[in-house]
Amino acid sequence: MKRSLSPCPKKWVPLLDAPNHVKAFNFSFRAMKQPTIKEPRKKMNQSVLTAVISAIVAVLTAVISAFTTISLKKAELEKASTTAQNTQEQTGTLIKQVKEAKAQLADSVPNWTPARVEPGWSLYGEPYSDPSYAKDQLRFVHLRGLAKPGAQGQKTPLMFLPDGFRPDHQMQVVVACGGGYPIPCLVVIEKDGRVWFNRLDPHTSWVGLDTVSFTAAQPPNR
Repeated sequence: MKRSLSPCPKKWVPLLDAPNHVKAFNFSFRAMKQPTIKEPRKKMNQSVLTAVISAIVAVLTAVISAFTTISLKKAELEKASTTAQNTQEQTGTLIKQVKEAKAQLADSVPNWTPARVEPGWSLYGEPYSDPSYAKDQLRFVHLRGLAKPGAQGQKTPLMFLPDGFRPDHQMQVVVACGGGYPIPCLVVIEKDGRVWFNRLDPHTSWVGLDTVSFTAAQPPNR
């Protein structure tokens, strides 16, 4: 009958009966074997810990940067919103002022009245306006339009201005006239409203009134 052998346990068994040089070799082997196993593990643990710390620092840096960017963007948006609101208010105020100015301008635009051209004169026609007059709210009288002198136009008045549109003294104003080319002419406005041209060249084919403006005479006290 064969006797079964139990496996030897995996542990160090003192060699009581072994020679001294065998015991010394056994303990020396144990002393050399332990550091060669633990030293790489220690270095590996330090590397892993360093990598984890670096990753945490990188994440925290990214989070802080993100919060900083969000704060800056929020401040910029608030500033832009405030600027837009101020611009909108200023635009509304400007539009209101423009409307008021347009209304005042519409009230101040004079209503033009066609003048009756005296015999010896005729209307120049399109594209120019006919001789006419107007008065604004500041009592300034304005003349405009072109006319053509006839055979007797050199000596006769162009037109007469009614009461309220006459100056309080005789006036002489330089205006544009023309024959073959534009030349200056002298128009005279009398206190009685008569409008005529002084020393008009016989070759003049048209006269203009667009530069004539003066203050109307004050109405007499009643």
